[in-house]
Amino acid sequence: MANQKIYGLWGLYTMPSRASGLVDGNPTRLTPPTIEFVERHYLPILSKGGAGKDGRRIVALLKPKASRLDLKKSVDPAVEAVGRVLKKRLRMPEREFFYEHLVEGGPADTTDGRQRQLASLLEETVDEKSIYWSPATVADLAKRADGRGESWGPLAFYLNRIRITESVLASSSILFDFLLGSDGQTVKSVANAIEQQWGGGIASIDKNSLADLHSEWSGDEASTGDRWVTIGKALSQGSYLDVIEHLVEQNASVMAARGGAAWVEKSRGKLSVRFVDENGRLPSQDELSQLWRFPYFLDSLRSVATSLREKPSA
Repeated sequence: MANQKIYGLWGLYTMPSRASGLVDGNPTRLTPPTIEFVERHYLPILSKGGAGKDGRRIVALLKPKASRLDLKKSVDPAVEAVGRVLKKRLRMPEREFFYEHLVEGGPADTTDGRQRQLASLLEETVDEKSIYWSPATVADLAKRADGRGESWGPLAFYLNRIRITESVLASSSILFDFLLGSDGQTVKSVANAIEQQWGGGIASIDKNSLADLHSEWSGDEASTGDRWVTIGKALSQGSYLDVIEHLVEQNASVMAARGGAAWVEKSRGKLSVRFVDENGRLPSQDELSQLWRFPYFLDSLRSVATSLREKPSA
């Protein structure tokens, strides 16, 4: 349902492998720095381990459209060589290379250092096994960034935009799941059921900031931004009939762009669901303020950053 262009629009980082400068092109190819790194650190291990000069045995296995290996009968030396590379702990040169590219964004970092700043904040949580992501968690990150001086202001700004966006997206996605389990019910009765659970609106949505996000929510279609701003305001005000109407329109718009049919439509005042799902549980009002359904790569960045900071092998 949600327009996927929303994800990753906040100036932090995009798809890691491309944004990091490790791969590029179509079809995807290793970039020159990555090729040099592989040739220096991995090809010698692979060649010595049985993959042949320059890993030719691996290339031979990958070249056909399909290759079948029966590891129960015998293990190909090339496979064993790959296993040796994957099994060993990362050495310092590997950690430095991957940290520069995956954590700091690579030589052509498009975030102007914001990804590096965010990683440093996340690394401070290394003693915690996991983080419970919520609007409060991201608000705390933004506050900590803001307290580190003017150069950290843009990071705080974008983190707050993620928080505001998620307050709308998380509740909208749960509500849409609820719609998919409401086939044949009147729109009014569904709206009443939502009101009984969520009351007069979601107070955690900062309705005064929604219009500022219009351009980022729009992507290539201004009408998409219009809908999301309207949905956010309607959720904050408890106007659930409007929320339902615009979520149905948003789903129809997304599916039309993909060449498919809408999952749910309004027909004679009732919901007609093509993609029927079990009636999703609507969380309580207290739970709404802590909803967090989309990752924004935050946990991935934290995981990579903290892993690469572990004590390296000799």
